Amino acid sequence: MKQKKLVHLSGIALLLLLLSVNSLADENRKGVFASFGLGLGYTHITCPDPSFTAYSVTGLAATGGIGFAPSNKTSILFGFKSNVFTDEVAAIWKDWADKMQGDNLGAVGAILVSPFVFSLSPLIRSHSIFGIVEIDQFFRESSPSFFLSGSVGGGLVYNKYTEQPEGGFGVSAGAGYEFARKIAVSFDVLYNSSENRVQPFSVLIGLKKFFY
Repeated sequence: MKQKKLVHLSGIALLLLLLSVNSLADENRKGVFASFGLGLGYTHITCPDPSFTAYSVTGLAATGGIGFAPSNKTSILFGFKSNVFTDEVAAIWKDWADKMQGDNLGAVGAILVSPFVFSLSPLIRSHSIFGIVEIDQFFRESSPSFFLSGSVGGGLVYNKYTEQPEGGFGVSAGAGYEFARKIAVSFDVLYNSSENRVQPFSVLIGLKKFFY
């Protein structure tokens, strides 16, 4: 529980740091842009298989990507949306840190591959929609403004019973409010199916920073 709180607090601290950096550029959304957001996520996982017991997971919501806005009200984004299962990731990181201790060949091997373990664990142990093509539609040409979003892409969910990630086709829909220049509160729902019919449904709530 302490590890989970630490990950959440670290994420929130990073988000506050991002939001404190207010770009000097104007509010023109048109052109190339990037976005990044952090918040809280909730995932409920079900499966038609009667032997599968549905369960829920909370985690760290993360979104991001890069895109192009043909106008000040419409943008196309390529990126990801994810609810990272922080308890699972913290456990993997702790176990791997233990493997890196010592002076045997196993520890040396663990150290050599640790960059891959530490960087890929958040994606593998999550519910994510990645490689997405997202369209955002703002109601106004400048902030403050509400916006709607929809996206499709590859889906990935970690199954705690098989201890393996499962892929499939994913979709998401969302809404938000850009309440200040390039800063918005966002709400997203994610869904995808997998080859084993595992069906995750996630809700992400967070703050998002635009870089126009």
